[in-house]
Amino acid sequence: MGTSDFGPAAAFPAGANPAALAIADFDGDGNPDVAVTGSGSLTAGVSVLLGNGQGGLGSAATDLPGQAGGAVAAADLNGDGHPDLIVGTSNSTGASGSPLALTVLLNNVNGTFDALPPVYSIAAGNLNGIVQILTGDFNRDGKMDLAVLQQNQNSQIQILLGNGDGTFRTGQLLATEFGGNAAVVADLNGDGYPDLVVGHCCGETDDTYLLGNGDGTFRTEMDFPAGASPQALAIADWAGTGKVGLAVVGQINGSLGSSSANVRASRKRLSAQTATIGYFLALENSFPPTVLSGASFSMGALAPSEIVTLKGELLAASTAAAFPLPTTEGGATVTLTDSTGNSQAAPLYYVSPTQINFEVPASVALGEGLISLTESDGTPVSAAVMFANSAPGIFELNLSALAAAEALVINGSSQTFEQVYQVGSGNNIVPLPIDLSQGQVYLVLYGTGIRNAKDVTVSVGGQSVSVPFFGAQGTYAGEDQINVGPLPGSVAGNGNVTIALTADGQAANTVTVQIK
Repeated sequence: MGTSDFGPAAAFPAGANPAALAIADFDGDGNPDVAVTGSGSLTAGVSVLLGNGQGGLGSAATDLPGQAGGAVAAADLNGDGHPDLIVGTSNSTGASGSPLALTVLLNNVNGTFDALPPVYSIAAGNLNGIVQILTGDFNRDGKMDLAVLQQNQNSQIQILLGNGDGTFRTGQLLATEFGGNAAVVADLNGDGYPDLVVGHCCGETDDTYLLGNGDGTFRTEMDFPAGASPQALAIADWAGTGKVGLAVVGQINGSLGSSSANVRASRKRLSAQTATIGYFLALENSFPPTVLSGASFSMGALAPSEIVTLKGELLAASTAAAFPLPTTEGGATVTLTDSTGNSQAAPLYYVSPTQINFEVPASVALGEGLISLTESDGTPVSAAVMFANSAPGIFELNLSALAAAEALVINGSSQTFEQVYQVGSGNNIVPLPIDLSQGQVYLVLYGTGIRNAKDVTVSVGGQSVSVPFFGAQGTYAGEDQINVGPLPGSVAGNGNVTIALTADGQAANTVTVQIK
């Protein structure tokens, strides 16, 4: 059993002006190694020190000599199972010696690396420089992406989406408040999407967070109190409670005093645990849940009678479902407050600690509203929403966007329903081709958020198709039915075809069926 003490410090040569480091097993021997970048010197480069498994490090092997460093991250950037390096580099330095470009070093599996051409750069300037490099799969495509915290006249975060081979394409450019000098990646609200937390220096007393949408984009930055001049951040479940905690190191001396009380009293329920130079903030699961269409799992306005999904942490005490739909289940109650100030509990389809499915009450007034609930640990959370007349979504049967639908075949006086799916050899759902030669064929689509629309249009394979009926499906609360057809003979033999639906001009998620 270990103790709380450390052994004597050991020094290892690491190149000029060590400034940032990344730890990973670069040579594949099972021992952690260290990559160190220098700062403020054109001879700094990045040094890799291989661990010996006994707490020691070998001699530094320097890559990219003659480059200014100061920022580094380790991650598998090309999908070969071995950690690579992404390093801040430049032949000239920006603000305070910060690098102005990013270079990828691909791992040769033995602790040596091959450099690719720079993958990103910003213009030189008195205030410009790359501060920190963060890694994560921000768009959930299985390829590593980057979030680059930088000073480019103003503090910004540039998202770079990975191509899976060590190269990147430019994504969203995020504005962040003054003095952004440290950041971490974590799933703050338990929706399964990576989020960002940013520390702000130089007299600021707030940190900020940006919740991820899971598609490589992030929502508007939000503030929370974090003490004076945060300098460094770390995320972990410090107390072992299942809740993420944020450790903040800032520039203060003595007790937090009234600042601690202000933090604990804030609406985000952050509490300072220690004082002096460094202070610890425990995030008490205060982030709003993610609100999604129950059909398309996309964000946007909600419609009366729509089926909605909440994703988060500790949303309910247990997993449960019941019929008829209750308003309290598993200890959870979801309350919707509309633009008139009227509050009502939502009927619950399903509850679990990480997901709740519910129906928006039909009587909710349109306009700005609020969804609120008290989590299983007693923490109240809420999410601002917009209630609109329609918010179309079509249910999908698999990850390839196969439409939840049936084919209605009319041949003379005969009418038969046929499935658009079958179970494949791997026990997965795959398309079952629709045969248009049997007679007139209609599609019966199932969705939500559509019944109140004044106008619904549908195209199949790029061809406009009539919509003889749309409205409530009649069996399941919140589910809508859309009858489309007859399907034009021109789409026969086209294989997978896309179905595009709009309700009052709002596009639903695009789905597919297969035509024989």
